[in-house]
Amino acid sequence: MRRGPRPGNANVTGPVRGTSVRVAVKALPILVVCASLAQAGGLAVPVELTNPRERDIAENWDRLRELLGPGEGAAGWRGVGWETDLWKARQRAAAEGKPVFLWEMDGHPLGCT
Repeated sequence: MRRGPRPGNANVTGPVRGTSVRVAVKALPILVVCASLAQAGGLAVPVELTNPRERDIAENWDRLRELLGPGEGAAGWRGVGWETDLWKARQRAAAEGKPVFLWEMDGHPLGCT
């Protein structure tokens, strides 16, 4: 009877797999710290902008964001008292003498099918 790893299963058993797992477990805290620093901007390196166009964008970023972003009335739909229950919406519409606006769709909310 032959002992040791089978020819087709060399990657499944043996010291290489155990070592890889141990190294990954030891490296996990380092990866978590690096990811946290990167997320918080702790690893950000200041870059000198030599292109005049990039420098102009960086200097005027707040003004550009205000100009290109949604205006004051763009989020007006959030102020509407939306109902998620159709029966409650019908009762409310009847009490207020207003029609029901029904937004219904099937599939993925972003249209990705």
